[in-house]
Formats: sequence, C-alpha cells, structure tokens
Amino acid sequence: VIVVKDEVELALIRFAQGLIDEVAYPVFREVLRPGAMDQAVYARVLASMLERGANPATVLLFDAGPAGSGTWASGTRGRRLEKGDIILSEPTPNIAGYQSEKMYTFALGREIPESQKHGSEVIYEAYQLLMSELKVGQELTPIVQRVEAFIRSHGYDGSTVPVGHWIGTQNHEGPRFTVEGTRGWVLQKDMVMSWHPNIVVPGKVRTTCSTCVLLTEKGAEDLSTIKMEPIYYLE
Repeated sequence: VIVVKDEVELALIRFAQGLIDEVAYPVFREVLRPGAMDQAVYARVLASMLERGANPATVLLFDAGPAGSGTWASGTRGRRLEKGDIILSEPTPNIAGYQSEKMYTFALGREIPESQKHGSEVIYEAYQLLMSELKVGQELTPIVQRVEAFIRSHGYDGSTVPVGHWIGTQNHEGPRFTVEGTRGWVLQKDMVMSWHPNIVVPGKVRTTCSTCVLLTEKGAEDLSTIKMEPIYYLE
C-alpha cells in the first residue's frame, strides 16, 4: 500500500473532491427539505456526480432521521424528511480509480436537541485538534490517542467508528487509524488521509466532521473548499 501520492494521483483525488464541493454539496442544499423523500434525495445527489464524470464505483452514504436515531449511515428508508431531522451523508466520488470523501452533518432547521448541538461542537473541536496536530515527521498514533482522549474527556466513549483512514485507490487503504493500526507510522509529505471524528449516542446525538487531508511541508491542507461547520443548518 502506497499512501504517499504523486502529482497525477493528487490531481485525480482533487478532481474527485471538486465533485463533492461543486456538485454534491450544492445539490444537498437544494433538495434537503422537509417533505422530500430520502430516496429521491439520494438518487439526485448520486446522479449529479455521475453526470459530471464520476464512475459507477462512486459511493454515497446517507442517513436521515431524528438526532438520536439510527446509526451514522444506515441508508435510505423510504421516508419523507421532517423538520428537525439530522442528515449524515458522505459523497465518495470515484475518478479513474481514485476517490475523495467528505461527510456532512445537516440539520433541517435549528430546532434540534441541545445534546445534538453539544455533541456536534465537541466533534468539530476534535477535528480542529486533528488539523493542528498534523505535521510532517510526527508519529500518527499519539495524535490519534490525543483526539480520542479529547472526545472521552467531554463525556463520550470516543469515536463510534475509527477516527480516520488512508484514502486513494481504495476508500480504506492500509490500516484504520487506531492506536495499534497506526503504530510506527510517521507522517510524510503528500500522504492523503480521511479524518472523520464521529459519535453516535442513541437518543442524544449523531454527528461527524469529515474531510480529506493532504500533508504538506506547511502542515495539513483540507482538500475541500467547503468551510467545516459543526452542523450545516438548512432553514
């Protein structure tokens, strides 16, 4: 597994990211409305990426429901979206065998539980901690440990799914980002990874901050042009 990318690979990953930022995200903002059928939203977003050049290996994870319901991406259920729903969705367009991804936490309106707002803020702060820690030459495991400790210090059990993974020709290249999985891995220039600190607490919150990151000599570059927010509110 080669997690350090060359110029051609980076260009393909950036192109995939462009489909998320310039195609999927605007369509989400257009079609995520109370009364919309979840299956229709899913089909519209996926079709929009395919129409703009993504290949059939493209994946769209999707889950919509009340703040404390479901998992982080259980799929569509044939239900109509309702005011107050939390939508977690992760477009993963594939371009010539390479991919990028970004998971969003959308809220239909601002009338959502305080537990959802609090959990989303904690995970957003965990994302900010990750970005500040990522530097060429640093070992990855201590960074993973600090982020997990941060999440636990705010009353959660840590990430619901592993906090991140390498990405490129596969959605998960090499080991997941766990204490054992990343032991001995040292960050190098032009490594590409997906970070998605994520918590799901039934009855309270489900949220994530997800982005793909390129390691540079200056630090961590978020490949997305969409500003990270704890929750993307849709009024």
